[in-house]
Amino acid sequence: MHYQTSFTEKELIKDLLLSEKQVASAYILGISESSCDDFKNLLTQCEQNISKNQEDILNAMDQRGWDNITLSSIQDIKSIKNQFNMLKNQLI
Repeated sequence: MHYQTSFTEKELIKDLLLSEKQVASAYILGISESSCDDFKNLLTQCEQNISKNQEDILNAMDQRGWDNITLSSIQDIKSIKNQFNMLKNQLI
């Protein structure tokens, strides 16, 4: 059996982006659940740094032609917005 011993730059950068997304989610959860303002402020700063990292990673991917960004139509956006509003109204 052959095991891959190295990863391509594209695989590494995609993994890095996924890792940054997971860390951002953890920070956001911590921010929403913390009762300590100083801790919330610290987590907010960390989350902002992660957001900047994600932006830098996405720019690097774009420069290499590795982004898979597709533009959504206005109808798609309106449909998603309507779905969100229906869910929101169910919670109110």
